[in-house]
Amino acid sequence: MLDTLTKVTGSVAKALDIFYVAHGIKPAARVLLDKKELLTWLKDNKLWYTTSEFRVQPVVDPSRGYSDSGKVGDRGFPVLYIAKDQETALQAKKNEKDYRALGRILGYPSCCCEFYAKHAQEAAKQGNDFTLFTCRNSAGIEFFWQNNNCLRCFDATLLSHFPCSFSCQQSASIAMRNLSLIKQHDPDLALQIEGMLHGVVIYAKGVGVYKIKPQKIERNVVTYRPRDVLASRKNSFTALLRMNDKMVIKEKSKFTVGKVDVEDLDTFAMVFK
Repeated sequence: MLDTLTKVTGSVAKALDIFYVAHGIKPAARVLLDKKELLTWLKDNKLWYTTSEFRVQPVVDPSRGYSDSGKVGDRGFPVLYIAKDQETALQAKKNEKDYRALGRILGYPSCCCEFYAKHAQEAAKQGNDFTLFTCRNSAGIEFFWQNNNCLRCFDATLLSHFPCSFSCQQSASIAMRNLSLIKQHDPDLALQIEGMLHGVVIYAKGVGVYKIKPQKIERNVVTYRPRDVLASRKNSFTALLRMNDKMVIKEKSKFTVGKVDVEDLDTFAMVFK
């Protein structure tokens, strides 16, 4: 089922969101219908769905090669609300403008629903990239790897929502529940996702997302092999990371790569372990 769904949707993350619903561990899903073959799959697997009245034209963030936002209007793709029963799907559509209510229908923690609603207006001005707000709302530099949703541009995540903090216990529990289901059906995929989510992430607004597989982390000093730097975009920062093999993380937004100091309130270096 999962392999077919991934081919139909063209995305592991999107496929998993629907997969959780199909197996009854998530009450509903909200996804963009950019491939009509998905409708046939939903009917064949006896899932209910309804579509939004509006359509969305995705707008890709060039620094991540990924879209969190889109132009809403008469053109583009509709949004699908998917559930195992018709009433839940219809309730999701009915509450599509009430972020708190919709989030609860989709099965997200109340703290994360409040977080999303609180930052929705400001996020809309920044490409709807709520990950930036999660970074700002997370204290320290070490976080639950299960909550790492920074790597969606690499199609790697266990969460369908933006956690209010990378230390959110409720989100981590949901991620582990999801991982348990994946392990039952595709152990290799489970290992692959878990391997991606562990490690060091540098999330830089308008610059890129960088995943570093560390060889060693001792206190706040990270050593790595240049070839183990995965970048969403090739640029001067990518080159800096790959020309060095050590970084020192002093604070989330204050770190050193080789001999270069980085201090930027929109750039975050985090350890997921």
